[in-house]
Amino acid sequence: MDTMKTPYRRSKNDPWEKVLTSPLSPQSSYQFLQQLRKLIMRYLLWATRDLAKVDTAGAAAEIQRAADRLKTIAAMTPAAISAPTRR
Repeated sequence: MDTMKTPYRRSKNDPWEKVLTSPLSPQSSYQFLQQLRKLIMRYLLWATRDLAKVDTAGAAAEIQRAADRLKTIAAMTPAAISAPTRR
């Protein structure tokens, strides 16, 4: 019997959705951006290792979303580094 693979569907309660889509404040701290970057790297590990096995097109789309977020973080990092430390 030939079974059809169902694409990965994201639920509204998916914790990764917030990491990938929440607006970032221009005043985001360097520490916050680095923590967000680490979470996205963990997400990429899941997308390339687990999701790609069952849904290659879905994995490609998720990898692109993560890459776009990483580009945003990279663009914000120089300003975060040069910002005065908040106490």
